[in-house]
Amino acid sequence: MERDRTCAFDRDVWSKLVEERFFGITIPKKFGGQELSVKESLAAHKGLGEGSLDLGFVFTVSVQSGLATELLLQFGTNMQKKMYLDAVIRGEIICAISNTEHQAGTDMRKVTASVIYNSEGQPFISARKTVCTNVPFADLAFISARNERSDTFDIYLVDTKPGKTTSWTDQLVGVRTGITGGLFLDAAPLPDIDACRLGVAGQGPSILQYCFDLDRLYLAAMVSGCLRGLCDLAMMNIQERAESD
Repeated sequence: MERDRTCAFDRDVWSKLVEERFFGITIPKKFGGQELSVKESLAAHKGLGEGSLDLGFVFTVSVQSGLATELLLQFGTNMQKKMYLDAVIRGEIICAISNTEHQAGTDMRKVTASVIYNSEGQPFISARKTVCTNVPFADLAFISARNERSDTFDIYLVDTKPGKTTSWTDQLVGVRTGITGGLFLDAAPLPDIDACRLGVAGQGPSILQYCFDLDRLYLAAMVSGCLRGLCDLAMMNIQERAESD
């Protein structure tokens, strides 16, 4: 509750999860992971939700361990894996997901993003998403955007280290440490667009489908775990009150 009041991110627990190799459950051992199944990963996330009852923080963890690592593993180039995958597994890079269907989605998912080019042919990305978990303290964002030159809808890996994005002054906070803010990028340069793109040009829609399918699985596991833990807590409180009466 104190972390919720002060909008604090629990880096101590984050570090403990790194020690437990939680962020690489499904990642092959050659990349520093545990090489377990998605089913085993979902069970671990459900257990984390049941044990912590910290919905916001568990969601932050699922973005890191269930989505970002899998997207890099399945669609990242060898260079992107070398640059990011190990650092994400070690928790040295904190990831945010800012994806949505093009020109669709609810307010929680809606994003307006595009890649434009200046007169010298240099690409820049501009993006706006009203609500994006992790972004106030994220280092790397997966952002879906339409490229005006190639006329394709793709996913881009964008450096969003604190100070490079503009977030709401009044951050929204989950229960209890899922710090959420607005993602606003105004013409952020993409020095090497091919290196920044996840997959190949035009692959964005299929990557999004994969991302959303995973997202639904991990959300279901996380929420069911938290609900189970809350039910146990409620029963304990009921028994304590009955005994006191």
